[in-house]
Amino acid sequence: MNRNAARKIEKQISHFKALFVLTLVAIAYGCELAPTPEGNPSLLWAASLRTVRSAGYSHEARPGPPGPPVFREIAHTAGLNYRWVIRGKRPLNILQTIGNGCAFLDYNADGNLDILLVGPSLAMFEGDGRGHFTDVTRAVGLDKLHGGFLGCAVGDYDNDGFDDVYISGYRAAVLLHNDAGKHFSDVTGQAGLKPQPWGTSCGFADLDGDGYLDLYVANYVQFDPRTDLTLCTFKGILTGCGPIGYGRELARSSPSTAARVTARAYSGVCSSPGTTEVSRVRMTLAPDSRLMKSR
Repeated sequence: MNRNAARKIEKQISHFKALFVLTLVAIAYGCELAPTPEGNPSLLWAASLRTVRSAGYSHEARPGPPGPPVFREIAHTAGLNYRWVIRGKRPLNILQTIGNGCAFLDYNADGNLDILLVGPSLAMFEGDGRGHFTDVTRAVGLDKLHGGFLGCAVGDYDNDGFDDVYISGYRAAVLLHNDAGKHFSDVTGQAGLKPQPWGTSCGFADLDGDGYLDLYVANYVQFDPRTDLTLCTFKGILTGCGPIGYGRELARSSPSTAARVTARAYSGVCSSPGTTEVSRVRMTLAPDSRLMKSR
């Protein structure tokens, strides 16, 4: 065998190796190659490069991650027309500047979320499931309620299939029974609930697992605008005093009530088994936390 023939064979072997490797790459990335002319591996090479690039190995720029979500104010166009004004001289005191609550609930069990807004007066807006809400405050009987309302809790406390509502507030407490999704009745006195000193956060939960929702209400601080200091100086500016300047609402609790509280606890909340007495637990900014046991 002469030298030229050997070089020709070596060249053919090199082409064969190249074809073999590129064929494996094409198979691995699912490339269906068209038949190529014999002795012309360049077509296979080009097809293999296209396969690798389509598999995400190209150096071309890729689109970046999606941006943050964008929220738009649509309350007015959605039909939520509700406004209340903080009355009184400025600067405002601690009671005047505390925030208020709200809730999504399906009060009429039609499968669409409705909105309850809490302020000195209450407002209920019925949702149609398509982003529009209708003011039904008067229709459901909430227009007659007024007070220092602050928070709300939603729960079916009597297991009739309709969401009931508890409203917390300053010197206030309102339990509203849902009458089959058509009207709310004030049953506060009937349920044995009393106004809280300064009820803020609240919630329904079956803490003892008996199948009935219990009511948990957190209170804030001792404050009476008629007798307590209402304004303080902070960095040379006259403003409302912070909560540290006031006593804990726990100090106003009756010792006799505290004596009836037992050591039965649910996640830091103490209850009095077999009674409707109120219990308490120290909490940040809510030292007098109360649990109303559902009978």
